[in-house]
Amino acid sequence: MRSIRDSLEWLRGREGERRAIVWFQRQGFYVAVPADYSGLNGDRAPLAQGRHKALILPDLDLARGGERASVEVKCKTEPTWWFKGHRYEHGIALRLHRSYLVYQWETGTPVYLLVIELTTGEFLFGKLDELEQLAHIDESDKMEPDGMIFYPKDAFTLLERTQEPILNVPLQLALNMFADEGRPGGSP
Repeated sequence: MRSIRDSLEWLRGREGERRAIVWFQRQGFYVAVPADYSGLNGDRAPLAQGRHKALILPDLDLARGGERASVEVKCKTEPTWWFKGHRYEHGIALRLHRSYLVYQWETGTPVYLLVIELTTGEFLFGKLDELEQLAHIDESDKMEPDGMIFYPKDAFTLLERTQEPILNVPLQLALNMFADEGRPGGSP
């Protein structure tokens, strides 16, 4: 049986994290990746464990010049159109949004969201609590059990637009995933 780490969605997310790490390092940041410490088998989300509850950690921890920040990285094919609000948006699970805001409050470390759009090659960046002010929430369980929060695309800052869209990432990852099958250390 394949693990979540063999899924195309997880692989695409890791590729997005890799691209984000390279981008932040080019800007002079030191980057720690909490997912590197996510259990002996890498089988759980990285957590900050408290006495009575745990907080899910954002994907990246950045440091430069005495300042720190945490960044959640999401790879999205393209923004969705919200008909009621007449705008393009990107969303994440509401439970993650809430966990990241508690983490920010508890640690004093600002949490940002980096969305990498595959169709445009855009790196979109925003501070989570500022994005929240313009967001709308869908508490139905249509996409996530506890609902979703959607942020307007135009509320993000454009950090970079790659020369070419990143459309080949899912295909390339799928080809790499299947090429590894049958090799020692590859997927069963």
